[in-house]
Amino acid sequence: MARLKKPFIQSKQIESEQNTFNVLDQLKVKTKDFEETQIKEDDRADNVSLHISKIEFNKKNKYPKNKIKEIKESILEIGLQQFPAVYYLENEDRYVLESGEQRLTAIQELINTYKNWDGDPEEENYKLYKKNVKKYEKKITCKINFPDEEMNNEKNEAKSEIRLIATNRERRESDPVTTAEEVKRLKELYEIIGDDNKAKAINKGKAIAKDLKITERQVYKYMAVEKLIPEAKKLFEEQVINVNQAETLSKLDKEGQQAIVEVFKTDPDMNNKQIAELLRKQTSLQKELKKKTEQLTDIQASSEADKMVIDSLKADIQELKSKKEEIKKYDTTQKDFIILESRIKDLASEYEKLVQDVRVFIEKNNGSNEASKIDEMLKTMI
Repeated sequence: MARLKKPFIQSKQIESEQNTFNVLDQLKVKTKDFEETQIKEDDRADNVSLHISKIEFNKKNKYPKNKIKEIKESILEIGLQQFPAVYYLENEDRYVLESGEQRLTAIQELINTYKNWDGDPEEENYKLYKKNVKKYEKKITCKINFPDEEMNNEKNEAKSEIRLIATNRERRESDPVTTAEEVKRLKELYEIIGDDNKAKAINKGKAIAKDLKITERQVYKYMAVEKLIPEAKKLFEEQVINVNQAETLSKLDKEGQQAIVEVFKTDPDMNNKQIAELLRKQTSLQKELKKKTEQLTDIQASSEADKMVIDSLKADIQELKSKKEEIKKYDTTQKDFIILESRIKDLASEYEKLVQDVRVFIEKNNGSNEASKIDEMLKTMI
């Protein structure tokens, strides 16, 4: 839908319009009280001035409001730097907040504190309030988003929630668990919207990546979290495993995932290297098991099936299943071996550094020939 002309709110806006209204019309528009809550079809704009009481907090906004104090201090000092954004429901004449919940809350609290101030009129914060906040007692400027007339209510509400998630994401530090939840919800919302009415399907991964400011590859990693069994997903939510490990784990079947979960129950303090090794082993076993099972199915379907070959494949499959079960019995010996192997590598690295330091010292004090002799001597000690 083409954007309709903005209402004239300021004199500069009036001067910038060419031949749209005559002078009399301009004066009428300039003096019109644009604070009336009903926006008419020919009055659409990117921004609108509203009474704070007219703005509704969004029930779908589940983000924490944990920066109110800092935002209040900032608004007092330098004023509101970015307008809140609202979604206008024309049929109901409602303005629902899409972004700026903490900013609006901060302004409301400042108004509640200083509007009827009976303290020292020279108090510093009160003076800042009069300078930077008092004007919002009656109205506040908001960016306004309108429904898309080509979409039904459900799709428009989905678009509004997408904007809510995207704008909140910009202003908050995020963690992997929250990101996974955002990816899941955005995927659901884009499925509600469906195609983009341009005979072209939405690339959900690309759209979500743009909304969350992450790569498309990362989006698909977070999508993989939803393929985890509940016990495995809990490991991710408790940040026992990271998103890369969660993606690898999601490629295992339910039995494979459960086997890894059982290992964590036995040894919850595994390091990343141990986790990676477990996932590698389980993934390798699952691939081999799948391959052998498919071979057995193909041979059994053949009219020339060889009993010895079938028996051999069955034995291989049973052995692989046994190995998968053994992963659940991951013992301290295996764990200690991995730790010992890592420590040996660390010591070797420390030794190499020590040798280099000794060589540099000898070169400085006795020359390169003497250093070469020391090199030969150290080699015999290894």
